[in-house]
Amino acid sequence: MLESHSIIQENEVFLQKHGSDLQANIFISRRKTFVEMLFLHLDENGDRTALNGVLSNLAKNSETARGIYLTSYENQLAIRTPNQHQRSLFCNLFLTSAGLSKIHQKDERWFPILDHLRGNRQDLEGNIPDLDAKFQGEKSIDAVMILGHNSRDAIPRIRRSLNSEIFPRIGVELLFVEEAQVYRNNLMGNNRERGLVVEHFGYADGASNPCITEREFGKFGATGKTMNEWNPVSSYREFVVPEPASPDQPSFGSYLVLRKMRQDVAKFNAVLKDVANKMNETKAEGESTVTSQEVGALTFGRRRNGTSLERGPAFDDKGLNDFHYPPESKCPFFAHARKMNQREVESSPGLPRMYQVPNPIIRRGITYGKRRLRYGSLDTTIEPSSEVGLFFMSFQKDIDRYQQILQNSWAGDLDPILGHLDDPNKTMEHEIPGLDGTYEGFGKFVDLLGGLNLFAPSLSFFKNLSTPEVI
Repeated sequence: MLESHSIIQENEVFLQKHGSDLQANIFISRRKTFVEMLFLHLDENGDRTALNGVLSNLAKNSETARGIYLTSYENQLAIRTPNQHQRSLFCNLFLTSAGLSKIHQKDERWFPILDHLRGNRQDLEGNIPDLDAKFQGEKSIDAVMILGHNSRDAIPRIRRSLNSEIFPRIGVELLFVEEAQVYRNNLMGNNRERGLVVEHFGYADGASNPCITEREFGKFGATGKTMNEWNPVSSYREFVVPEPASPDQPSFGSYLVLRKMRQDVAKFNAVLKDVANKMNETKAEGESTVTSQEVGALTFGRRRNGTSLERGPAFDDKGLNDFHYPPESKCPFFAHARKMNQREVESSPGLPRMYQVPNPIIRRGITYGKRRLRYGSLDTTIEPSSEVGLFFMSFQKDIDRYQQILQNSWAGDLDPILGHLDDPNKTMEHEIPGLDGTYEGFGKFVDLLGGLNLFAPSLSFFKNLSTPEVI
C-alpha cells in the first residue's frame, strides 16, 4: 500500500466534517443496479409551506433505513454488507435553474449559481435533429429525483407512492420518468464475482475517475496499482462549490451535467467489421487476421475489459491506470479514451489529476434500454431490438469543464464514438493504424437527445427550508 497522501488526508478531513451533509454519488458511486429518474415540475401557485416541509423532512436521514430520505455521502460509506446494499434505497434530488429560482426567488446570494446553470449549454443549443420532446415541454423541468435500488420492483412502488400521496398535496407534478439500469459482463475483467460494468457497445465503463477518498487511495500498491506516470489524486475542492450560508455553518453543493445519449450498437458493430475486413485485405499471407474487437480497441483506446492500449493484452484490469500518452503512444490520437481524458503530460507525469488540463470531472453515468442477459450477464452477441443508450452524468465545480472536454473531442480528428454532438452531420476521415489510406465512417454512433444542467444542493439546503412535515 502506498504511503498516505497529503491531498487525500485533506479530503478526508473535509468529508468527515461534511459527509453527512453532502448528497451521495458525488464522491462514492450510487452502486445500485436499477434506477429511475423522476423529472418534476413545481407549481408556482402550490402550497409552498407544504412543499418546503416535505423537502426539509426528506433531508433528515432515517436511522432505521425506513421511509424515503435523501442519501448522503456518510450513508453510502456506512453500507458495507450485501444485505445492506440489497435493502437500502438510494435517493438524490437535484434542481435546475428554474427550480432553484422558484425556491429562492428573491435571494440575491443564489444569483451566481443560477447564472452558471443557465449558461454552459453549448452542446444543447446546436443543430440537433433528434432532441427528445420530453426535455422541451411547455412546463419547465424544475427538479430531478433519482431513485436507485437493487430490487427491480422496489422503485416503481416508491414512485407510485410519491406520485399519489405526496406530490399532489405539495404542488409537484411528475412530468415523465426515465428508467435505467447497470449492465455487467461476468466473462471479463478481474472482478468476475460481481461482473464488470459495461456500456451498450460492450466496453468497461468508468475507468478514469479521479481518486478522492482514502478508500480509493488504499487500493493503490496493495493491488499492484501505481501512480508513477498518471496520478489520479484530486482535491475535493475540484468538485464542490460553497452554498450561500452563514459563515459558521458552511455547506457545499456540486454542479451536475445530465445528458441523454442514444447509442447505435448495430452501426458501431458494422463499422468495426468493415474496418477489420479492409485491414485484412492488405495483410500478407501468413499474417494474423485483425478482428473487430481489435479495431474496437483502437477506436476506444481501451480493450473491452477496460485495459488501456498502453499496457499489453495480458493485463486484465480497468483499474490499472498508471499510464500517459507519450509521443510514441500505442493509442491512436483520435481514440475516444484519449479525447475524453487527455494525458499528454510527458514533462511532469506525476502531478495529481487536479493539475492536469482539462481539469477533472467525476463521471456517474448509467445505461438505459433493454438488453438480453445470459446468466445475468450482458449478451453482447445479440444486438438490441429497441432504443438503448447512456445517461451521461458528471459532477464538477464548473460546468465549463464538461464543455471543455467536449470541445477538445471535436478538435482535429473527431471523437470516433461521439462525433460532433451539436453538428451530427459533420464528418472526418480517420487514419487507422494498419489501414492504407483514411477511413470515413466513425463518429455517428451516438445521438444527443436532450439534457439538463443541475445543482446538487446539500442536505442543509433542504433542511433549512422550513419546519418538517412527515413524508
